[in-house]
Amino acid sequence: MKALDSLPAERVQELAVEAARSSLLAFLQFCWWMPQPLRVGRHTAAICDRLTRATFDWLEGRSTYLLINCPFRHGKTDAVSRAFVPWFLGVCADRQPDVILSGYGSTLVEGISRQCQAIMRSVEYRMVFPGVALDPAAEYSYDPERGPVRWSRRPLAPRVGGARTG
Repeated sequence: MKALDSLPAERVQELAVEAARSSLLAFLQFCWWMPQPLRVGRHTAAICDRLTRATFDWLEGRSTYLLINCPFRHGKTDAVSRAFVPWFLGVCADRQPDVILSGYGSTLVEGISRQCQAIMRSVEYRMVFPGVALDPAAEYSYDPERGPVRWSRRPLAPRVGGARTG
């Protein structure tokens, strides 16, 4: 870190932005949205590293299946659901991928969807992915009768009992 201390603040920020484009962990650290500091354990670094590799494997046409298993309250939702979705949409923006958010309850999924949107609206996100923005025509909407929450780059958050295939 001493090498960074000798660099101008603007250059340090440029390096952080560059790292955030190529690493989920660097993105999580750069765009951290909570008032308390981000605590990165070995498991967080391992999850972020594997998701980063899976993303770049997917971009190269290799299929990846991941099962992430660690105890509750260890940051899985922050890393996988809140940070990964916006990062993935930024990294893969040229492909305009579909993302499906799913969970055990509609309140949880709706909340995570709103948090992903907040990250994508943040100044930090726009610094990392300046060409990626939420689609105003697809703003957050949730209709309990008809189903999905829709937002930019077409992430989908199906309601409980809703079916999604494909």
